[in-house]
Amino acid sequence: QINIANEAIAGIVRWRPALSNLYEVAFQGMENISVLHCSEINFPGLQLSFGRHLGTKKFALENCQLPEEVTITWREDYKHSVRRFHENWFALFYDRNNDKFISATNDTDALKRYKTAIVTIQDLRGSLYKVGRLYLIDMLPTKIPDLSLGWANDAAMEYQLSYKISDWKWEWHVL
Repeated sequence: QINIANEAIAGIVRWRPALSNLYEVAFQGMENISVLHCSEINFPGLQLSFGRHLGTKKFALENCQLPEEVTITWREDYKHSVRRFHENWFALFYDRNNDKFISATNDTDALKRYKTAIVTIQDLRGSLYKVGRLYLIDMLPTKIPDLSLGWANDAAMEYQLSYKISDWKWEWHVL
């Protein structure tokens, strides 16, 4: 019985703390990486511009501005998965060792640079379990996360990064 207890305690010690209040983020076509986590996603909504028609004095639509940028607050894990993911992504654009930009030589190489993030948002109400998925389509990174280390800081390591996006969409499923 002592061995069973020791094995149970050893198993619990290996577990990592639960990441509560975080959204799961996966990337289409990249099932080989671990799921990343974020605490916040911000992007502007659709913007409409109106101008007054000189003859009728009624407002007429002049422009429609779709969101082109999203900001994500990433929560780093103990393996520094967020940083490693972004460093590998940047390596598709820039060779740090040789200080050179990398051009895509074909359509396949060019498409590898664009990522579609799938953000899972869970909602438990009553007996229904709803899962929402936010798709951030054709993302491009604008920077690698900053690194800030400090002994006095006991808060979780988070990065706020911005991305260019081509489009986005929602999907809701009731399980």
